Amino acid sequence: MLTAGGLLVSLFADGPPVFVPAIAIAGMGQGAFVAVDLAMLTEVLPATSEPGAGLAVIALSYQFPQLLVPVVGTVLLAIGDAGPNCFALFLSSVVAAVPGALAVKFVSRPALSIHCGRCGEAVRYGGDMGDDRAEIRYDKRGRVAHVVLDRPHVLNAMNRRMHAELAEVWDDFEADDDLWVAVVSGAGEQAFSVGQDLKELAALESAGEVGPSSFGSEGKPGWPRLTERFDLAKPVVAKVRGYAYGGGFELALACDVVVASDDAVFALPEAKLGLIAGAGGVFRLARQAPFRVALGHLLTGRPMSARRAWELGLVNDVVPAEDLDACVDGWVEDLLRAAPLAVRAVKQAATRSVTMPLEEAFAADYPWERVRSRSRDAREGPAAFAEKREPRWEGR
Repeated sequence: MLTAGGLLVSLFADGPPVFVPAIAIAGMGQGAFVAVDLAMLTEVLPATSEPGAGLAVIALSYQFPQLLVPVVGTVLLAIGDAGPNCFALFLSSVVAAVPGALAVKFVSRPALSIHCGRCGEAVRYGGDMGDDRAEIRYDKRGRVAHVVLDRPHVLNAMNRRMHAELAEVWDDFEADDDLWVAVVSGAGEQAFSVGQDLKELAALESAGEVGPSSFGSEGKPGWPRLTERFDLAKPVVAKVRGYAYGGGFELALACDVVVASDDAVFALPEAKLGLIAGAGGVFRLARQAPFRVALGHLLTGRPMSARRAWELGLVNDVVPAEDLDACVDGWVEDLLRAAPLAVRAVKQAATRSVTMPLEEAFAADYPWERVRSRSRDAREGPAAFAEKREPRWEGR
């Protein structure tokens, strides 16, 4: 792991960690570089072609070349996301800047599977949770982030590890200017997600590792979860097939567009379990559906079909399961045709003002609207219309 003054290295999972002092540390965005003395590191790490638990000889991200430390005889360790093909793009500049340098990527917690937005290859990072299997699949394809809850064997129930991985995903999505839309779905055909992993919860309670819990996720793994990322202005689309129960339904309610297959079923059964829909279900369902209808479902845990959810305005589209991907793709294409800053300004203004009197709504400040109104995209739209061409959005 990276420490204040260097690197704590353990080559094998059962090996003792060794401290290697750093010559320099620099960071930017989601990544960082560490320069340590090559001689010191080679004393610590025996020659091997096998990546250890602490080090993986894979790649440096070409987005950080300006951070390379021009010191002869150093090893550079990149912390952040990068695909293997990215390494080839600037390896020569690494060698030129740091003669004799060894390039490795430091992976302290190999869990989450990510695909590099630049070269498209898989990258792994994530929570310190035991084994190295990810609970989330995260792919960047052009302007779109695809987020898949990947525990189909338990109907994509959300454990603490999944929440921790999701937090890293939403952080990355929000920070990446190249991403304009996210699509969240569940692996398999049976469930979007059935919500909290109750077996894990029961085990944690039996061990005395968790205390009383109520609304929100502060202090829990993955905070803030999507249900509490109130300032996330980029649009999120939920692709729902099968069960969306408990936290799964709450996750869908927190999304901006919801597309469901005709076999989807929604429910908030927490009251039947002595629990409460504390990830926003109590609040969002009562706002998004007629109050008495919402209260009936909250008090009893009664499920509703996808068609009923559509009738209540909780779902944008309901389609046969075989048409679900195409319908979601259509929504994504429509979102990408719109100016990204305008989309964010609309989302922020609509969500913040929904409970305001109209007079207050008009007078309120919406930061994304200030950005949009002064952007090049605000001029590009009218210009493209006048010139009878498609607009070329920049997101600035």
